[in-house]
Amino acid sequence: MKNILKITALLAAVFLLITAVFITYSMNTKFEPDAEYTADNTLDSALVFSDSIIIAKVDDVLPGRYSNNIHQLTGAQTIWGVQMEESISAYDGRKLEKGKTYMLFLWESTEYYYIDRAFELDSTGRLIPFTADDGILLNGIDTLDEFKAYLSANIGLLRPAPKSVPTYMHIDAQLESADIIAKIRFTDKILKAGSFCISPYEIVEVYRGEKWSENVGRHLSRPKNEEVIGNEYIIFMKWLDDGRLVPLSCNHSTLAMGDEWAEITLEYFK
Repeated sequence: MKNILKITALLAAVFLLITAVFITYSMNTKFEPDAEYTADNTLDSALVFSDSIIIAKVDDVLPGRYSNNIHQLTGAQTIWGVQMEESISAYDGRKLEKGKTYMLFLWESTEYYYIDRAFELDSTGRLIPFTADDGILLNGIDTLDEFKAYLSANIGLLRPAPKSVPTYMHIDAQLESADIIAKIRFTDKILKAGSFCISPYEIVEVYRGEKWSENVGRHLSRPKNEEVIGNEYIIFMKWLDDGRLVPLSCNHSTLAMGDEWAEITLEYFK
């Protein structure tokens, strides 16, 4: 009987120890959204990576899940990407200062928003980086007006809204619907952004439409093979009313040479 009690007590102690370790790990583990992205510490990458950029005041900061803080934001003004409500909550491991106004790069995962980059906005319109990495990101941009000018000049980095990029099941429909059909060659690796990608490329030949500038047409649908450097692809694009050139579809708008649809396209323009 004594042995049974000793074993029971030992098992209880082990259980308590494991529980304590799990709780400690959970409290010190930052929850990360599950979206599929890769990014480096450049402003272009941050723009591709972000769902929205807003100007908002931190109304309150509360403890949240794991090691994140919940920032209750008010008066939010969207200057890039998906339009946000005026009052939202956003998670971050950092703790922004209550009562101050910030420019925030946000991304969404399921029902939560997360702060990727933060810049305090002072009364003169100057942007003050929250971290050294944030400062490197701006690369000489000092004010909100300068930042907005950069956004206007690089609208091609803005991800297409899902509803603006349908799915086509037949090549005939794509051939009829595309404003731009061209052959391109990737000159660098791709930066993944959900269903889309962005990468430097050169235009080899334009079959339909006119050659476009390097500030538009930055987003493409992701090719099946992501080892793209030096490889040629047929792309299908369309113009939006706001001046952006975006992929015609999510699934078949970047075709490797040799792909059946690519071969049909080349034959079509002979």
